[in-house]
Amino acid sequence: MTPAFADLPVGLPAGCAGVRIDVASVSPMVPDSARRAEFIAGRLAAAESMRRVGVVDGGVLGRTSDGAPAWPDGIIGSISHHSGVACAVVSADARGLGVDIAPLLSDARLVAVTRRCLSEAERSRWPEPREVTVVFAAKESIYKAARPLVGRYIGFDEADIIEQSGGSWTARLEERLASEIGLGWVTGSFAWESDLVYSILALEG
Repeated sequence: MTPAFADLPVGLPAGCAGVRIDVASVSPMVPDSARRAEFIAGRLAAAESMRRVGVVDGGVLGRTSDGAPAWPDGIIGSISHHSGVACAVVSADARGLGVDIAPLLSDARLVAVTRRCLSEAERSRWPEPREVTVVFAAKESIYKAARPLVGRYIGFDEADIIEQSGGSWTARLEERLASEIGLGWVTGSFAWESDLVYSILALEG
C-alpha cells in the first residue's frame, strides 16, 4: 500500500516541508487500533516531509523522555493528528517547530478550553468559537516549538495571542519564556479546512 500524501492547507515557513495524510488510508495496516493508526500515519507523514528536505532515510523515529518524536541529527520537526488527519512539518534550518491540528470547539469543550487556556484579556479579545480555537492551536504550536529548547513544561499563560487575521497570528511571550528562547514575540500561520484549523510556528535558527 502506498500512502497518499497531500499538501497542508496552511502556508509553510521558509525552509520547511510538510504533508498530511488521512488516517483511514493506513487503518487497514492496524484494523484493531485507531490510536496505532494515528501514530503510524504521523510517522509516515514525518518520513515524507523529511524526504522533501533531502533526508532520504531518516530511520525509524524514536521518542524522547517526554514522549516527543526523536528527530535525526540536523532535523527539527513536529507531528499532529486529529479527526482522522495526521500531519508533519520538518526543517533543517529552524531551531524550533510546532504544528497543531484542532477541531472547531463547541459546547462543553469550548467552555473548558476558554477557561483553562485563555487569559481574561484573551477571553474578551477573542469571544467567538473559531477565534478561541485558533488561540488554542496557536498556543499548542508555541509549546511544541519551544518545549525542546527550554526543557520544561510551558503553561498556557506564558503566551498572549494578541492578533489573528489573514492566516497569521502573533503572540507576546511572558518574560521567562521570552528570555529562554530570546524572543519577546512570535508569529505563526493558521488555516481552516472545513472545521479543522491547522497552526504552524517556526522559530528561526
